[in-house]
Amino acid sequence: MIGSRKFFVFVSLLLLFSFWLVAATYAQELGETITREIDAIEIEADPIEVESELIEIDPFWQHTTLVNVNLSIGNNGRATMAGSVVGNNGTSHIVVDAALDRVNPNGTTTRVASFNNMRAEGNMWAWSRPHYVARGHNYRLTITSTVFRNGSRETIPLSTRDVFAH
Repeated sequence: MIGSRKFFVFVSLLLLFSFWLVAATYAQELGETITREIDAIEIEADPIEVESELIEIDPFWQHTTLVNVNLSIGNNGRATMAGSVVGNNGTSHIVVDAALDRVNPNGTTTRVASFNNMRAEGNMWAWSRPHYVARGHNYRLTITSTVFRNGSRETIPLSTRDVFAH
């Protein structure tokens, strides 16, 4: 009972922190913000129709509760990258790689910045960092998180949609 109360408080604080990160990025004039979040507990999946039956596809993660990635670019070319990962109870540590890529007109990508082996002890990792980008291009942020729990690991990649730098 006490463990679930602590978990609820922890998740509530994490969500509050995530909303704070997103709200802070909206203060930029005419910037564009793209946020992608996957929650293993309450995910909304689009049903697909197969032979007149509806099937919902939900991710099934053994060690991860939440993965969040956010990219915001202001009119001055300042990109704000942010992400968070929450592991289930018993997580020893989380290791994350992040990559900011420019999306070229032909669909290929060019690496602009990368941040590797960012480690957090325990079951929560949160990160935010600015980086200036050239205007007139689309950009995408990808985080690849690896959650270590009970002697095994689980790796989950997640990317934002393309964000245009005005």
